Amino acid sequence: MIEEIFKKLYSTTKADGFLKKNRCCNIDDVKQQASLNILEKGNDFILHLDRENKLESYFFIACINVFRNQLKVSKVIIDISVVDVPAELDYEEIAIDFDALEKESWYKSKVAQQVTEVNIGTITNLSDITDIPYNSLRRTFDLTRKIIKDNGEKYIKRTIVTAASLD
Repeated sequence: MIEEIFKKLYSTTKADGFLKKNRCCNIDDVKQQASLNILEKGNDFILHLDRENKLESYFFIACINVFRNQLKVSKVIIDISVVDVPAELDYEEIAIDFDALEKESWYKSKVAQQVTEVNIGTITNLSDITDIPYNSLRRTFDLTRKIIKDNGEKYIKRTIVTAASLD
């Protein structure tokens, strides 16, 4: 019974469409891992979901979760110590002027600085560290982003980097 359910489930195209759209190169691996994850829940759980006609949706969500986990694991950071930049590849560095932003609002400036510059990385991590509610930090960060976007020249420092300045 379980084997027949999984044969039918494995042949569904709902998960295939999502995985192909997101350029997943190992669709079979994702589906197999999602199947294993569901099998670990037990036969009773699987039969219950099948009776309720929710197994296909559960399988789809399991495929998405497996795919996301594979993306997190597959990210590789490469350390490059020397980069040769040809003269035609001059670029502009853009940085937020937190001192100018601090004149507007010290709190907004510090939240934006903690999330973007310090090794905290996300609003969730900042919320965990400071015990400030996530929603409060999210609203503050979104408002700060809007202020910077609307008044770009006031809060942004621009620097032209040329190949000659890298020598």
